[in-house]
Amino acid sequence: MKYRLDGQALFYDEKVASVKHSYSGNYFDGLPKLELIRSYDSKEIEQPQPLALISWKARNIGTHRGISNAWLREIKGENYLWINPLDAQKRGLNDGDRVKIKSNNFEVFGRVMVTEGIRPGCVGSSYNFGHYAYGSKTVQIDQVWTTAVTGYGHTPFGVSEPMKEKTGYAKGRNTGFSVNNLLVLDPVLKNTSLLDQIAGGVASLDTKVEVEKA
Repeated sequence: MKYRLDGQALFYDEKVASVKHSYSGNYFDGLPKLELIRSYDSKEIEQPQPLALISWKARNIGTHRGISNAWLREIKGENYLWINPLDAQKRGLNDGDRVKIKSNNFEVFGRVMVTEGIRPGCVGSSYNFGHYAYGSKTVQIDQVWTTAVTGYGHTPFGVSEPMKEKTGYAKGRNTGFSVNNLLVLDPVLKNTSLLDQIAGGVASLDTKVEVEKA
């Protein structure tokens, strides 16, 4: 075989099966399975919204702190919410429309990109934009107000049609919307989003949203 799998493929993971859930004390199942979205105390999370929200890293920004680089922000000025044409048609949305995105805990405003690149029933965006700190606005430190980082130059980077952006000066650090703010909060832990019970990381694929024209 030209492309062979040289590593071990685990259909049953003994290491996972040897670990207990820190709330219930029960051992995890070593077999892969589909489960309901649950809180830390294993109760099902009710989400009436119809669209599953996914996210990814913007290639031009990388980590969140990359938003401070104005040259990188010139490549793409904001993050769009990808939506399938079938879902967009049901909601009367066109490419570049400004929309309100609502989850159980939060709502943000952004723009949609209507594309076949995402399946029906699912929406998604890069999570690197929509800063509300990190120099995007004034903050008070030791009774002294800082100055927000502003744009530079005189050429606006104000186009709103996805995939048709023209090169220009960068927008501010607060452009776009924060995907992470939409994540469903765990009703037991309260101050954090839902978690992957086995690995302990953020359950960033467990949030559902609704999208409407703003």
